[in-house]
Amino acid sequence: MTVARFVFRVDSSRQIGGGHLARCLTLAKGLKEKGSKCIFICRDLAWNLNALVISEGFELIELPRSDDAFLPPDKSAPAHSHWLGVKWDIDALETLNALNRLNADWIIVDHYGLWEDWQHVVRRCGAKIMVIDDLGDRKHHCDLLLDQNLGSDTLGYKGLIPSVCETLFGPDYALLRPEFKEYREASLARRVSYGIENILINFGGGDPDNHIARVLRALLSIDISSNVTISIIFGGLSAINEEHKQLISQFSNTITSYGMVSNMAEILSVSDLVIGAAGSSSWERCCLGVPSIIFPVALNQSRIAEQLSKCGAAIALTNQDLSNGHLGLLVNQMLQSQDLAKMSKIAATICDGNGLAKVIGIINA
Repeated sequence: MTVARFVFRVDSSRQIGGGHLARCLTLAKGLKEKGSKCIFICRDLAWNLNALVISEGFELIELPRSDDAFLPPDKSAPAHSHWLGVKWDIDALETLNALNRLNADWIIVDHYGLWEDWQHVVRRCGAKIMVIDDLGDRKHHCDLLLDQNLGSDTLGYKGLIPSVCETLFGPDYALLRPEFKEYREASLARRVSYGIENILINFGGGDPDNHIARVLRALLSIDISSNVTISIIFGGLSAINEEHKQLISQFSNTITSYGMVSNMAEILSVSDLVIGAAGSSSWERCCLGVPSIIFPVALNQSRIAEQLSKCGAAIALTNQDLSNGHLGLLVNQMLQSQDLAKMSKIAATICDGNGLAKVIGIINA
């Protein structure tokens, strides 16, 4: 029996974050359970999470870190091309050199810094190409494209993908780990009668703009009952520092801090309100019906925040709201509100946690 071989080209860093790698690992684990072989090609960027690949039991081919202290912008390349850490053609040739030894059936690309020029080069190995994207800002030479964002559609990629490219659009195809589906029923059941007893702060794998500290200051500005617990996830690209410790010491509430977590579904299922980034973790919250206040902390998150706010599944704020008192006032209102159950119901309709199985079924078909 021939074993299908999937090679993932994805990176992580403080600038890129860890969400791209996380969703690729989710897909890889699902494919592995179906009998496929999965290998990762990742560059050795500063503050990377490449060790996660090995800890999850996958082979890692690590591309070398560039010796250049500064990579000048290439005006002819897409906006995020500098995230590669090297020129795109160097990355393409290094990736192709690795692919030529791997006999891949599929190359799965999840990287804002890669586009059709790179894809034309690596396709020489003979594999099909799947692209995971949510920007729609550059051309792709691929066989399958997944954009799991709410509101994504063919029109957004008009002229950017081949006419024969198969497309998967929307949170119905969100790559969530199986435990989110497992916790869904219990999480939704506890939100029938609503009150806020547990607040979760989570800005993804890293927090380069210090959002966590700013949220803590906003919460200190209002009167939160000491019975309300607060959890903070710092992720693998950030860490609790002296400023965080000083702010935390001023609360009378019980506060729990986490680094990397492997039980996010469990933590979310008992959270009554999340304050965090409007990234791919938005679909995890929707699956479990968790009301949230979200901030677009990266360019690609603006559309997510806009769409979720528009349909009533979350409340989107701007960075200015962290310092102008708006966040504190909003949280205070939500602590006394009886309308959060409605937000929970709307969120739960957006993502049901079956996306991983759907995507794997389509790829293997």
